[in-house]
Amino acid sequence: MNTGKNRFDSADPVDKARAQPGMDGAPVAVREPTDVQAAHDITRGEHTVVKTASPGRILHSHPSWFETTYTVMFTEIGPNQRGTMTLIGLNKDDVQPRQFP
Repeated sequence: MNTGKNRFDSADPVDKARAQPGMDGAPVAVREPTDVQAAHDITRGEHTVVKTASPGRILHSHPSWFETTYTVMFTEIGPNQRGTMTLIGLNKDDVQPRQFP
């Protein structure tokens, strides 16, 4: 029975934002620029540098044999905090497609 889904369907929000499968049949990385938001508070050491749901944009993707990581520029790093912060090495658990109101 064909449910209309294929092996690339996923509940992972970043996977849903991925482009069509590559020539070898594997999903390819999110294409930049893509609007995303922080999936959780992102910390460096004991400091929270980006709050959950802060908007950002993927500037570069870095595919490897293990996982794809992303360079993301966040434009709001928390409530009432403007400025930009660019983080390198975020993965699909750190960002999700932007939820527009």
